[in-house]
Amino acid sequence: IAGGKATIGSNWLDRLARDNEKPRHAVPLAAYALGCYPVTNAEFACFVDAGGYEDASLWTAGGQHWRRGEPVPGEDDPADWYLENWRRFKDDPDEIDRRIKSGWMTQRDADQLWRILVEWPEDQVIAQVRRWYPQGDSVREPRFWKDDAFNNRSQPVVGVTWYEAMAYAAWLARITGQGWRLPTEPEWEWAARRGGRIYPWGSRWDAARLNSLEGRVMRTTPVGAYPHGATPDGIHELSGNVWEWTATRYA
Repeated sequence: IAGGKATIGSNWLDRLARDNEKPRHAVPLAAYALGCYPVTNAEFACFVDAGGYEDASLWTAGGQHWRRGEPVPGEDDPADWYLENWRRFKDDPDEIDRRIKSGWMTQRDADQLWRILVEWPEDQVIAQVRRWYPQGDSVREPRFWKDDAFNNRSQPVVGVTWYEAMAYAAWLARITGQGWRLPTEPEWEWAARRGGRIYPWGSRWDAARLNSLEGRVMRTTPVGAYPHGATPDGIHELSGNVWEWTATRYA
């Protein structure tokens, strides 16, 4: 991707954008490279099989705590996020259906998770979150590694924390001798929208170009399944299929 002055973000008149995506502003970027596809399960398996989870030198300080199942100093407890949403849905159950309609939640998540949780008392919700995020148990694989809906070798790896993504990039840099890392947020967005595009492929929405709620696939698809959704530079799935990590701290 050519370097230069990257204009990122959205303008104040864009009703589809969130306030924290505004205003549009310029960020200077050096030239850089970006992977053409999301990291697949097959690729991530190389990291797992090579002992990536056991190699402490690949992990950030917070990641060291996380992979050992310890609370990370200075970071929120996952239970807090679930309780915040649980209270919101408990007070207003129709919010679940609004989120499904807007695309922020799938029917599968609603029916298998939130519609159940909102019927529970708070202490039962906390106990369930502790089972999902056990403290004291070391981590050796991504969260959905054994889920048949997501673990085909050609699907993108999912259930990966920021710590795991950072460790994978560090491992890839080491074995290739190249400077692989997570992109910054400006680098990611510049690759997705360079040239003033709204979407990776252009400025018109087209549900046929990505795996989104409109397509009703309701699970991840093998990488490269939507070639017409690629950017002019040939980078696939910067919209749809999975959310992706950047190196930039959310603010």
